[in-house]
Amino acid sequence: MENPESQSADTEIPWPSFVDILSAVIMMFIFLLLIVIIVLTTMTIKTQTDLEDNKESIVQEKVDETLVTMIQQSSESVKSQIREMLKESESESESEAVSSAMQEQQNDPSKENNPLGSEFESKKNSTQQIESLSTALAMGTGQKIKSDSELKEVTIFFNRNEITLSDEVIEKLLKIVSNESGGSGDILIETTINPKTISVLHAKEQALARTLNTRNTIMSSGIDSKKIKMKQIPPTEKEKSYDWLTIHLK
Repeated sequence: MENPESQSADTEIPWPSFVDILSAVIMMFIFLLLIVIIVLTTMTIKTQTDLEDNKESIVQEKVDETLVTMIQQSSESVKSQIREMLKESESESESEAVSSAMQEQQNDPSKENNPLGSEFESKKNSTQQIESLSTALAMGTGQKIKSDSELKEVTIFFNRNEITLSDEVIEKLLKIVSNESGGSGDILIETTINPKTISVLHAKEQALARTLNTRNTIMSSGIDSKKIKMKQIPPTEKEKSYDWLTIHLK
């Protein structure tokens, strides 16, 4: 006759092993499911971040293109206004030259064969003034650059109508930026508007053009545009000038 204790032990042996196998399978399934969920979540977040960055870059490019177009249109209007002003002064100088030449001819008959030489000289000077004022809107000459290593800032002083940087200033600026920041820190470009310009709109566009040109120059050294911030403050004088731009290197 079999022992009842051994009989009960034989009947209970298969169940614990079955339960262990089932629980192990369920745990592995849950573990794999968690891994899949984590991977999908990470990829979704990364994709959304990339899309947002692309949108920001596209919007920034469109804004830059729009601003450059506005600045060019404004520069053309300023040039036309300067030309009109010079034409008015030219006409006045011509009339003065004619009257003075006639008076000289009356006083000195030997000058009858000289056809108003001062009038032509006045026209020549006025043309040169138009050309120099027109090119001053695009070319950067006679600028000053000052750096402060303790404050980690660089200040550029422009001439009245300049919006671009001269070759000498570009070379010094890139050297200072590479030495001070090394391309790792953030950069803040700060400028102000000149209240003595023909209009507030023109002053803002001029300051913005200087800021964008400086930002593009710094970006040419390999610094990411996301690390460069721009700021325009109310009219502030530095060294008796409103035509300045300061670069803060952090």
